[in-house]
Order: sequence, then structure tokens, then C-alpha cells
Amino acid sequence: MAHARGHIPKNCSMPAERTSSLYSKIRVAAVCLVASLSLIVSMMPIAPVADSAYADTESELNAAKERFDEVQAQLDSLIAECSAISAQQAETQEKIDATRESIREAEELIAQKEKELAVHQQQLSDFAVESYKSDSVGFLDVLMSSQSFESFISMWRYVERINAQKMSLIEQVRTIKEELSQRKAQLESDMAELETLSAQLEEQMQSLTAKQAETQALLDGLDEEVKKLTEQYDRELAARAAAEAAARNAWANNMSYAELGYEAPDLVVTGEGSLSDVIAACYATGSPGYNLCAAWVTYVFNNAGVGRFNGNANDMYANWCYSSDLSELQPGMIVAVGTNPKGGWAGLVYGHVGIYIGDGIVMENIGYIARTPISEWISWYNVSPRWGWLGGVVLY
Repeated sequence: MAHARGHIPKNCSMPAERTSSLYSKIRVAAVCLVASLSLIVSMMPIAPVADSAYADTESELNAAKERFDEVQAQLDSLIAECSAISAQQAETQEKIDATRESIREAEELIAQKEKELAVHQQQLSDFAVESYKSDSVGFLDVLMSSQSFESFISMWRYVERINAQKMSLIEQVRTIKEELSQRKAQLESDMAELETLSAQLEEQMQSLTAKQAETQALLDGLDEEVKKLTEQYDRELAARAAAEAAARNAWANNMSYAELGYEAPDLVVTGEGSLSDVIAACYATGSPGYNLCAAWVTYVFNNAGVGRFNGNANDMYANWCYSSDLSELQPGMIVAVGTNPKGGWAGLVYGHVGIYIGDGIVMENIGYIARTPISEWISWYNVSPRWGWLGGVVLY
């Protein structure tokens, strides 16, 4: 038994777990170098972009754009709130100014009325003093000072009217003072409420302004993230197209992997397994989907209890397919090519793999599980096909 070399399984790029192997990256980079000098950047070959990496970048870009739109909506909402509060502040300030003017007018009116009341009070005071000095104005005073009965009646009524007017002035003083005091107190209360409202609005405005600044900063960061992801997405898209063009060019020039300098690995045996279980699993394991050839092979060996060997088809080709001699092909071996120009982008970059079950038949996943004669398989995938034991496990 040959000495077993270390091997770290890789997720198949076509399945959900896939990750490009170092060999895959070197392989496609070499194809790029051979295919076209225009694909050289800073004297280094363009590395292929795995579907998973490309899809991840696209997913990240879409997520970043979605988050950007969400934050932009939040910012728009905050701006609308700020605008509404600003309008409310302006309206409140107008009311404050109007109330302040009303208070000023009321104070002027109070001052005016107080002057008038002072005059009336002085008149009442003078009248009281004169009345006291003259010991009041009585009936005999009026009678003795009258020239006739008619003048007596007229003077008496005049005295009564003067007394009534003085009493009325006293009541007016009290009423005007009370009304003016109440009016001023109400205006001052209104002013206090308006000033409280104004302070609350100012506090809300400051809070919203701070949130707006934070949201704007977040939005600026997301905008930068979207720009970077867009640039990365464009680079990966260009690299993907370049790798495809390079692979097609290599295929058009009939360049095999051997001609590009990629030699087959040595036979490595890591263990033994049941051939019958693997062949049974080939028939029992359904297709996981189109372009998932390596995933199907992984599931077959896993279902057969041999082990789980992840990786792309080109990973399996590079690591475990050591022979291109049909005389060495045995049932249970995987058969693979490192690139498949007839399989679209995925085939070009990741190749194709199936399982030889014996009697000249290869079983493979091509969107469904097919049984293909090995001669037809080699003729169809004629880009240095090789075979070997997956995972180094020999099946008996």
C-alpha cells in the first residue's frame, strides 16, 4: 500500500458548500496566461471567480443595496419629522410673539386705567375731605342756599347724582383692576405654556437632528460599501468572462491539461471500501440538480458509507484521477475532466465527473442520472480525461 498523503476535503463549488481549490485557481490562471496576454494584470494571471464567490458578492451587493434603501427611507422619515417639527416651532413662535404683544398691550391698558383710577381716586379723596370739613352736605344746606323751590329741587338732585357717581367710580375701579389682573394672568399662563411647548419642540428637534446625523453617517458608510461591492462585483464578472474566454481558447487550440503542464497525481491509497455498496448507491442516489455532478458523486460515496469527499469536479480530477490508461480503469473509480467546454460556464471552470460502474458504463449526473458508455463519455469529454479512486479508497 502506498503511503497516504494528507488531503483536506473541499466543499464542491457546484453544491452549496463548494470552495475553489488551490489547484483549480492555478489551473485556470495558467489557462489565462496561455490563452491571452490581455488577461495579465500586474504580471499575474487572472484568477477564476468561483460561482459561489461570484454569487456571494452579488448577494452581498444586493443586501447592501437593500440596507442602503432601508436607511435612506429612515433618513427621509427623519427629515420629514424635522420639517414637521420646524413648522410647529414656527407656528408656536408666532403664538408666543402674538401673546407677548397682547401682554404688552394689556400692560399699557392697565397703566392707562391705573392713571384714570388715580385721578378718580383723587377726586373721591378731595370730595371726602371737603365733605368732612363742611360736616357733609345736608338737606338744610341745600335748602338755605336755594333761591327758590325749583332751584332747591334741582340742587338736591345734583348732590344725590354726584354721590351716586362717586360710588359708581369706586365700583369701576375695583372691576377694572380685577379684569385687568385676570387678563394679564391668563396671558402670562398662556405664555408659560407656549414657552414650555417651544422648549419641548427644541429638545425633539435636537434629538432628531442627532439621529439624522447618525443616519446620514450610516448611509454614507453604506454608500461606500455599495460602491466597493459594485467594483468587486464588476471585477469578478470581468474575471469570470476572462476565464471563460481563456478556457474556450484553450479548447479551440486543442490544448490538453497535460500540454499545459498539469501532470496526473500519483496513485494514493488511503483505505478500502465496498464496490457493491457504491454501485448500489449510484442507482439509489437521485440527481441533486443540473450542474451538480460533483455533488452527486459526493453523495453516492457518502451514502455508500465509504466517506464524504467534497470538492469540485476539477478538484477530484486533480487530486484523485491519476491514470488515462483504459487498462487501469476499474469499477468504482471516478472518471473526470478538469474542464468541460460543452458544459457552459460551470463546465469550463469546474469540469465534469462521473463514476465508472463496470461493463463499459459510466453513471453521471447531467441534470438526471445517465448511464453512458465509457467510449462515448471519453469522446464527448475529450480534454485529457483521467480516472482514479476517490479519496484514495480502493473498492473491492
